[in-house]
Amino acid sequence: TISCFIQLTYTVIYSAPSTREILGGQLPQEIQPSMINGRRRREIVWADCKAKFPQGTGLPGVYHEFNQEQTRNIAERYIHSVTTQADNTYVIITIHPELAKLALNALWIMVDTTFAVVHGKTNEWKLVIWLNSIDKRTVIGRVWSNRATRAAFVLVWNGIFQAIETITLNFKAFSPKSKLLGAIGDSEGAQAQGL
Repeated sequence: TISCFIQLTYTVIYSAPSTREILGGQLPQEIQPSMINGRRRREIVWADCKAKFPQGTGLPGVYHEFNQEQTRNIAERYIHSVTTQADNTYVIITIHPELAKLALNALWIMVDTTFAVVHGKTNEWKLVIWLNSIDKRTVIGRVWSNRATRAAFVLVWNGIFQAIETITLNFKAFSPKSKLLGAIGDSEGAQAQGL
């Protein structure tokens, strides 16, 4: 899962409501006494990540997962593009295929650039659309990058629009037939210039 890529810690797992539900209301150390040891807990999480991602959880690991996903049907892919530049800028576009279809009826699309550093220099941004039919915003994917420059945002916007078009086969962001009224940023100059 992508959780290993975002350095999911034992504390996050331990405090998640789903953990208690999965364990029938018990704490992990109530089921396995060795879980009281912090080092042992970290070893278990990282052993699981290492087993799931033998190529690692850095950019080489992401490329490996991306290449693995290329053998699947487009409707089963999550990582839709991994782009790198000569200056070591990289942009990863992840979109859930079923949710991408919602973009066809979205009034606006937004990349929430409230930076959340998730792995080394990698930032995660949410890809949000507004659905008028339910009067709510919906996260349909995520963008991962190590830069917030104009050149990086060109890759971000092009990657988003290309991925949605590839998945849905008919998304045209700037077509008169599109329901999309706008693309919204977070007062980030580079983001607007990249668009």
